[in-house]
Amino acid sequence: MIWASYLLDSLLAAVFFAAFYSKVSRIQDFQLSIGSYRLLKEKYLAAAARGVLTTEILLFVTFASGTASYVKESMAIVILAWFTFALLWKRRRANDEAATCSCFGSNSWLNRYPLTRNLVLLALAAGKVFLIPALGQGASGSWLQLAINTLLICGYLLIADLRSSLQHNKRLRLRL
Repeated sequence: MIWASYLLDSLLAAVFFAAFYSKVSRIQDFQLSIGSYRLLKEKYLAAAARGVLTTEILLFVTFASGTASYVKESMAIVILAWFTFALLWKRRRANDEAATCSCFGSNSWLNRYPLTRNLVLLALAAGKVFLIPALGQGASGSWLQLAINTLLICGYLLIADLRSSLQHNKRLRLRL
């Protein structure tokens, strides 16, 4: 069960970091995306964007380090439930099943089925709370887990981003 806990923590850390990473460099686009839900007035969009980004990076750190057992899962469940509600609200207002989100950037496969994605992530977080006991690791274990997860997750995303940029530049050079 310890490995299941580490695996789920790492998976959820990767998801929240990917969400953060895809939005932080395009904060204006993210604010527009929040505005498209029509739940907040325009003057609150910047604060909402900063709040979501702060929450996502905090969730990344807590899942990547394995700390704050039950608190991090509860926070993840609340934010994922809120995102699911907002998406359903947006679809209902648009009278369109095609209304989607751009939570993971413009080219991510995680954006294809946002309701399914959120329900799976909700199930994983809830399952971790109810099925897998909390780890009783010390501070050094938490720091080590945080360091390993940060290196793996951030390294993978940075390499993937670099590869994508290089491919994009290569396509641009071919057109010239």
